[in-house]
Amino acid sequence: MVKGVIRVDFTDTDEGPSRVEPGDYLLKVKKIAIKENQAKDAKFIQLTTSIETLGPYKGTGIIDRCSLKPQALWRLRNVMQAMGLEVPQGVMKIALKSLVGKLYGATLDDDEYEGVTKSIVVDVFKPAVLKKKGKAEKKVVKKEEEEDEEEEEDEDEEEEEDEDEEEEEDEDEDELEELEEL
Repeated sequence: MVKGVIRVDFTDTDEGPSRVEPGDYLLKVKKIAIKENQAKDAKFIQLTTSIETLGPYKGTGIIDRCSLKPQALWRLRNVMQAMGLEVPQGVMKIALKSLVGKLYGATLDDDEYEGVTKSIVVDVFKPAVLKKKGKAEKKVVKKEEEEDEEEEEDEDEEEEEDEDEEEEEDEDEDELEELEEL
């Protein structure tokens, strides 16, 4: 049996991989750092974000990475533009602290690495796109609900018509029986 108390300092510990349902989410940058890749041949910007979209995953941490290799800078450009920042076609100084607190939309999907499945950012977009998409989805849901209601009303009307026809048939049968008795 293990007894005792240990002291652990998690100050510089990164969050572990998180997994959420694939889809579109609003992310907020909580922390930003420059790190070296595993091959030790380039650096990348690591954005520690949290999901701000209402729902069961609100507050879940998601790590997003943007390579600083020249051929991969398009990814950093896209993220910054999704944050609403203007990115010139030339040299730009980026105050990393200024990105903390920024919001951007992201499409998350599953990624498996060494047997661990986690959510990764596969696309980014401005938050307004998510709002428009949400409104469009609400319209679709509302339209589907209205169509369902109309179908139910049509079914109710058909049932009533069927019942009326059955009643008329019963009445006709009763009349026939009465006539046959005469």
